[in-house]
Amino acid sequence: MSMRTLLGMTLIPLVLIIAAGLVAHQHLWGALSNLALPWLLTAIAIAMLILGGTCAILQCDPADIPLRASVRVTAAVLLIFGIALIVDAFTYSYAARAEQGGSAAEWLGFAVILAGVFALPHARPRS
Repeated sequence: MSMRTLLGMTLIPLVLIIAAGLVAHQHLWGALSNLALPWLLTAIAIAMLILGGTCAILQCDPADIPLRASVRVTAAVLLIFGIALIVDAFTYSYAARAEQGGSAAEWLGFAVILAGVFALPHARPRS
């Protein structure tokens, strides 16, 4: 993995998390957007960190990650995240009843974002 890629994989998530905090703190958007935009920026940052970790483990650039590895990492992360949500739902049942639909929607949204982040490097043409 090149130094440029490594810096991008660490600095972009950092900037996204800072932007999420600023949006949430300064109330820069409407009421619903102030809730959704920080979540979106944070989810993208986490997905990019997972992609960067995968690149570091496989010692390759994001575009060189095999499709099979991308699918396996995405499935494993989502499975672990889903299991964690189920365990938390049983452990904290009073809170889980009120937020069950929201948690499922967040899991599904993160699934789409994570799959998109892993697919994006393969979408651009190679020189």
